[in-house]
Amino acid sequence: MKLRTLIILIIVCASLGFSEHALVWQKMGYGIYESDVEKLAVHPTNDSHIYAGTSRAVYQSIDAGKSYQMVLRLSGEMKGVNDIFIPAGYPESVYVGTNAGLFESSDEGRTWEKIYFASDEASRQCLSVIRDDDRVYCGTTKGLFYKSDLETRWIQFKEGLDDKPIYDMAADGHFLYLATDQAVFRLERNNQKIQKIYSLGIGKETEEMDPLEENFINGDGGSIRSLSINDCQKPHLIVASDQSIDISLDEGMHWETIPTSSLAIGDLTSLAVFENASAQFKNDMESQQDSLALMAGTKRGAFFFDNGKWMPVYQGMETNRVNCLAKNAKGDIYAATDKGIFYLSFGKALSFSNERNAGQLTAMTEVPKEPEHWPEFDFEPTINEAHQMAINYAEVSSEKIKTWRTQARRKAWFPKLSVGVDSDRDWSSSDSIWGSYTGGGLHYVGPDDKTRGENIGWDASLSWDLSGLIWSTDQTTIDSRSKLMVELREDILNEITRLYFERRRTQWDLALDESADWRIKAEREMRVAELTALIDALTGGGFSKHIDQMKTIKDFTNSHEATKGGKNND
Repeated sequence: MKLRTLIILIIVCASLGFSEHALVWQKMGYGIYESDVEKLAVHPTNDSHIYAGTSRAVYQSIDAGKSYQMVLRLSGEMKGVNDIFIPAGYPESVYVGTNAGLFESSDEGRTWEKIYFASDEASRQCLSVIRDDDRVYCGTTKGLFYKSDLETRWIQFKEGLDDKPIYDMAADGHFLYLATDQAVFRLERNNQKIQKIYSLGIGKETEEMDPLEENFINGDGGSIRSLSINDCQKPHLIVASDQSIDISLDEGMHWETIPTSSLAIGDLTSLAVFENASAQFKNDMESQQDSLALMAGTKRGAFFFDNGKWMPVYQGMETNRVNCLAKNAKGDIYAATDKGIFYLSFGKALSFSNERNAGQLTAMTEVPKEPEHWPEFDFEPTINEAHQMAINYAEVSSEKIKTWRTQARRKAWFPKLSVGVDSDRDWSSSDSIWGSYTGGGLHYVGPDDKTRGENIGWDASLSWDLSGLIWSTDQTTIDSRSKLMVELREDILNEITRLYFERRRTQWDLALDESADWRIKAEREMRVAELTALIDALTGGGFSKHIDQMKTIKDFTNSHEATKGGKNND
């Protein structure tokens, strides 16, 4: 019993800072037919209205994300939702940027109209959209287009942008900010003057310059993934790329880079920004990041930044890939992933501070009560066994690569066999006698093979290329396949690990739950069944088969011992 009590204490202490009501993802999104959700947008003035975009449709929720209904079906080859924007000044309007153009709804998603379309594919793809006052801006793969409410024709903005793709846009009280692949431009509302204020690969600091002046040198590689503005005590402009996350307090004139050493920055997909209620804002540049709390979505999970540290937030989410993050006015987070939508409720006061954890530890004056029914894990595979099941099912074992290398070296010992046949026939020779034959329903006219002369030669040769014992061109192919296999194996093992321990946590929640609410218990039991099915999908059903086999063995053993005990009593 002491061991079990210790296990409970470890689980409770480990969950401090990740409280059940604050930092546990909850699965949502009933009514969405596709599992891969690409974009999310929460209504700026009505938290109960949420829009989700997939590769085939746009869905709307009017109950804070609990259930969704399709409001726009995308047709044709150019499917895919790239951006969803709801202007605070026009709360009944919704704009959806797709690969097939820009759609607008002026009645909260009930009816839709395609308001932007281009004949060529590059200009047609709407990557980002924003409404600023009475003007709608559409960022495409071939530049920026805009149109006011009084205009019927879209105008391309060329000054300083040319045909650069516009991946993201944001606006504050004075400027419109445009993000290309490797740079951010600032567009003045009044005079339409444009200025480059940010570029990857160099120090993020600029001076006043001519709208067309190029005093930035783009860095090699890298791309901007998110551009956002957060209205705290002073607006923050945040640019997130696969190389760094940078913050500016002065509308892009000076920049500060926040640490990303513990973040999978190369796999970053989106960023959500909050005001950190646990830190007081300071005006000096060295502490501006302390006034913010950030949530980063990556291909390797979600990470939370507070007090200078990045921490993974994975509990409750059975996938690593986060496509998009969206937050409501209260600070709650919605994550669009390849396994649906997840919800995280922790409000505005976000902190993993040691002070809060210390207070929680002090408050623990009593040992948690032991559950009446302990979860049975004896029948279940260990995490290492689950890993091996997934490796065997996906055929990504490291032994496979070793076998390939051994076979490639042994290949040099086997010779190449060449066989040839040479026939010499003289059809014009006088020795050849022509004749005519009839038989079996067939008639043949030609040289008489029985009387003509012919020479037939056979040859065979063996050759070895012993240089393959030292190096073979096959090794290059094996190296390439080995790299891909290692990446695939890592992804599979990460997913298995996440699913395995999420399932184990849910089983513990069932065991430690003292409430009488049968609905909560039923939901958790369904969650365990869902996670079991996901693990079975990665192990070819081996996970459940192992459990069934262990239970069968135990039942047989118990039955045998009972029978043996009965005989002894007799």
